[in-house]
Amino acid sequence: MYTLTGMEIMGFSRAKRLGDVFTQLVRISLSNDVVDSLGDADVTFSQFETLRYIQRHPLSTVGDLAQGLHISYPSATNMVSRLHSKGLILKRGLRSDRRIVRLALSDEGTRLAESIVRERTARVGKILDGMHPNDCEHFLSGLEEFIVSAVRNGFGDADALCLNCGPDKSELCPLLRADTTHKCR
Repeated sequence: MYTLTGMEIMGFSRAKRLGDVFTQLVRISLSNDVVDSLGDADVTFSQFETLRYIQRHPLSTVGDLAQGLHISYPSATNMVSRLHSKGLILKRGLRSDRRIVRLALSDEGTRLAESIVRERTARVGKILDGMHPNDCEHFLSGLEEFIVSAVRNGFGDADALCLNCGPDKSELCPLLRADTTHKCR
């Protein structure tokens, strides 16, 4: 049986604390606060994620959205209804089959999604700019290795973690390195 030494326990405690604080930083300062600060349309972070998915995958169906965001079909339908009523997304029915509805961002939805992405990118950039260049590179390399290790050791499924980047996808995605069967969308 494997037992932890005092040093390993301290390292685990440090990793746990750093992981918890990092998660809070991303959730609060780089997600919710960004959306709140630019939320003239009064959207939640989940609604922003929906806008980003539709932006990356224009003319998706509600089913595509549910699958891409790993939410239930009824949840996706409710999200689409709320965003449509706010004028942020458009629904386009097919003439050949009116049951199929394609989703696209309205001009206002596009402006909102892009402004949130710009603000989030600027905040991450400020954080990284505040770090010594070597520390910044070590952090990014370490984060990439952490993601690869998590997937390879069964703590994350590459398909579930996929950001569904659409045209923004990159061959440098750590999920491709972690799982050679994963196909970025």
